[in-house]
Amino acid sequence: MDLALIDLMANKGDSVLHQSSAISKFFFVICVLIGIILADSLLDFLPLVGILLVGCLFAQISIQKMIHYALYPAFFSLLFAFIRFSVSLSAGLVVIFKAVTAAMALLLFIFTTPYPELFALINRFLPQILVDGMFFTYRIFFILIAEMRNLLTSVRLKGGYRPLGLLFNIKNLAGAIGVLFIHAFDLSEKMHQVLTIRGYNGLKTDLQTKLGNSDYLTILAGLTVIILVVII
Repeated sequence: MDLALIDLMANKGDSVLHQSSAISKFFFVICVLIGIILADSLLDFLPLVGILLVGCLFAQISIQKMIHYALYPAFFSLLFAFIRFSVSLSAGLVVIFKAVTAAMALLLFIFTTPYPELFALINRFLPQILVDGMFFTYRIFFILIAEMRNLLTSVRLKGGYRPLGLLFNIKNLAGAIGVLFIHAFDLSEKMHQVLTIRGYNGLKTDLQTKLGNSDYLTILAGLTVIILVVII
C-alpha cells in the first residue's frame, strides 16, 4: 500500500467526500458499520458494497486498488470464516464480506481525509498519548504491510507454508506476526526519538465542525445505507 499515494489523494482530491468534514465522513463510516452488523445474508451486502463503490467513483479512487487493499482483512478473517463454513457456505462468506466491507469503508475515509483532520477527530475521543501512538502507527503501518509481504514470501521459500497444513501455517504465521510486532515497536520508538529531536510536542490539529452541503450529502448517504440494509 502506497502511503504517498494515499496522502496525495486525500489532500488533492476535490470530490464531495473530499470537501466533507471528517465528522460527516465519520458518521458515514459508523452507518456502514451499523449496516454490517445488521447484515446477516449476502444479499444485505449489495447496498453496502454498491454505495462504497459509488463513493470510490466519485472520489476518483481506483476500485481495483480499493478491493486489493480491502482483501488484507479478508485474509485474517479466514480463520473465523472456516468455523462458520461448518454451518453453511453463505455463513462463512458473510464473515469475509463483513471484514472486506468494513475495510472498504475505512479506506474510503482515509483516502478522502487528510491525516491532520483524521487525527483531530480522534483527538476528541482519546487521550493525547494514545493519539500520538496512533499517529506513529499510521506513518509506519503501510511500511509494515510491505515488510509483512516480504516476510511471508521468506516463510514460503524456507518451507514454512504447506497448502494442506492449516495448523502448521497458523503456527508459522503467528511467529511472523510476532517478529513484525517487535519490528513495529522498534520503528515507532525510533520515529518518536527523531520527531522529539526536531521539536515534536504532541500532535496539534483543529477539527472543522461547520457543516456544508457536501456534509449533508455524506450524512444522507450514511442514513441510506442503514435504510437499504433494513429494507432488504
